Amino acid sequence: ETPGALFGTRENIEHADLSPSGERVVYLTPSYGRATSVYVARIDGSAPPQLVMTSGADPDSLRWCNFATETRLVCRITGMVDEAGILI
Repeated sequence: ETPGALFGTRENIEHADLSPSGERVVYLTPSYGRATSVYVARIDGSAPPQLVMTSGADPDSLRWCNFATETRLVCRITGMVDEAGILI
């Protein structure tokens, strides 16, 4: 394997949370490059996972998503911006 594959590989699932009913799970997974995608899947596997959104990682980065209710997610997205030569 390449050094990048050995050293820089991200986890397959970076964060997971169960819905209040326990019937669905939300999870973050690596996408292309540094991007991260959010999926919601049924625990019983009766339907394919649904893509909710993808962060491009430039400058935004998805940190986690949790169920607020059975039908709503709350996600933390962070980012850095160059403001007059200072990263904030």
